[in-house]
Amino acid sequence: MKPLQHARITAHRYGGGWQDWIAIHDWIDRSKMIFPSMQHRMLLHSDFGVWLAVRIHGEKIGAEDGTVISTRDLFRDHQMEDLGRLVILAEWLREIEADYWARRRRPPRQLEQIREEPAKGLAARWGGVPADYLALIDFFDKPSEFAPENPDAAMITHNSFGIFLAEELLGTAITLTETRYSRQQTSTAFSFSMNCPARTSRPASRPMA
Repeated sequence: MKPLQHARITAHRYGGGWQDWIAIHDWIDRSKMIFPSMQHRMLLHSDFGVWLAVRIHGEKIGAEDGTVISTRDLFRDHQMEDLGRLVILAEWLREIEADYWARRRRPPRQLEQIREEPAKGLAARWGGVPADYLALIDFFDKPSEFAPENPDAAMITHNSFGIFLAEELLGTAITLTETRYSRQQTSTAFSFSMNCPARTSRPASRPMA
């Protein structure tokens, strides 16, 4: 279903015009830009996506006529309209073909410190102190909280789309604590990409039932 169709359903169900709801529905489906397949929904159509939508768009979204909808309810409506039910991230990850992970490339040797101790490694590379990077690290590790049994859950954010989401959530630059050797700011995208393992273009997956 296209964002415009979702927006019209929301307007019919709750009030307001489709113009009031198109932005959030477009955001939920934005992963189509990098993953032109039905499986693009794996990236945001989940409990992780609900969490992120609330963090970025707030607890409620309002229309010009005064109608106010819980972001969580609107997001879950979108899921139901697309999938017929609510699907959690752990279920999406079970659809990934196991041999995909065997095709991952090893990260460059110069990034080993960042892999072992992300906050310290990023501070050593870009300046500032480890605490400056904790919000960023927490973001790209967040999917693991929703699927703790899957060691590769972070693949949901460790990709080019994850960089886009990190910038939307945290801003395009990180302000660093002044130290003798630090810059004042570093790019969120650069810091994020330094901590993301190299991956193939996209995971193979089976369609959801």
